[in-house]
Amino acid sequence: MKILHILPNLCAGGAERQFSYLAPALAHNGHAVHVAYSREGTIKPDLPGVVTHRLVSASNYDPSLLWQLALLVRRLNPDIVQTWILQTDILGGMAAVLNRTPWILREPNQSRCYPLSWKHRLRVCVGSRAAAIVSNSRGGDD
Repeated sequence: MKILHILPNLCAGGAERQFSYLAPALAHNGHAVHVAYSREGTIKPDLPGVVTHRLVSASNYDPSLLWQLALLVRRLNPDIVQTWILQTDILGGMAAVLNRTPWILREPNQSRCYPLSWKHRLRVCVGSRAAAIVSNSRGGDD
């Protein structure tokens, strides 16, 4: 199976740490694992067997990220896309939907952790198109 993970950064944060455990294990088990990201931190995780794709952006709000992701999804033709953080849930989700590629959204929080904002509303709207939502708690299931 070919899997494309999308994160905004490769650094030492919580989602990135979870990703750094999961992705090499998937590669070790024979999957073709790719990751798209925009920025590297001072501590970049070791990702044996994972193909990296660095995106070029001026900021997290750079509209070219959507087009870069849509083109990458089209070129790689992954079996599944997984997004990890709000920004990538929106942009990566849209890129997957545009390419008719199944997409998994990671939900690490309870619904009450999200303020009522345009970003959250957009995430909910785009997220409703996800093939699956993976949460780590009953609160995340909400």
